[in-house]
Amino acid sequence: MLVPYETSPGFDLLRMRWTEISRQLFSLLQSISSNERLSAQTSHSFSGTLSGKILFVREGQLQVRMKGGLLFLLESEDCFLPWSRELGDEFLVETDFAVDTAVVPWDGLFRLAEGGGDLLSVVFSFYQIQCSILASLLSMRGLQDAQFVPTLSHVESGDVLIQQGDADDTVFTLAEGEADVFVDGVKVGEILEDEIFGALAAFSSQPRTATVVARTKGLVLGLPRDQFSALISARPHTVEKFIENMARSLVDTNERLVQLSRARSDELGDESE
Repeated sequence: MLVPYETSPGFDLLRMRWTEISRQLFSLLQSISSNERLSAQTSHSFSGTLSGKILFVREGQLQVRMKGGLLFLLESEDCFLPWSRELGDEFLVETDFAVDTAVVPWDGLFRLAEGGGDLLSVVFSFYQIQCSILASLLSMRGLQDAQFVPTLSHVESGDVLIQQGDADDTVFTLAEGEADVFVDGVKVGEILEDEIFGALAAFSSQPRTATVVARTKGLVLGLPRDQFSALISARPHTVEKFIENMARSLVDTNERLVQLSRARSDELGDESE
């Protein structure tokens, strides 16, 4: 599970437990599951195409939205358990790319549970943790919706995330993947998972000073400058992460420049000989 909000260590532990029980639940239900592929760029509700079904993600990512806003992302081996038809009207599952899922009908679960075993206790444990996670996420979104509405983009290796010379004030976070930084076509650094980038041009009101290219498949969150300014004012942890990212970027850039300078000196030395 990925969330577009700043989380606490307590929430992260809860999310880890949720993932563990999700896998355990699928192992118990796999024998009665059926495979379904959700097409790219589609939307599904638990009162419509997914009505009466427990959903497991086999491969890919699903956006779970509530009342139009992104709540979280389901990843491979994650499960979502809608517990009533009414709730199904509140949640939408959307795809950017095709996603392979396994679905289990509620009536099949109950028939399997009649045979005894740990199934019902695992379902109940998962239900409790999912309720806690949803309550926490809705609270986070309630605090942030008015100010912070991130864009979400899936990127492929080679995609240009930022183009040198462009006028743009969006600040990005690389939620998944890795990227390379180029100035005038020369690689000067890299961006790692969970790092913030693009802030220099946003805050200086100058054109982009570098080009950023995705090295791997990934997920990018973006915030306009005014929303990012509000975010760092409201979230001290974001300020710390921003400073850490900038410091690492400067160190990497300096090291790269030193390497380029040495390489150029060696070339000049070879030419003089």
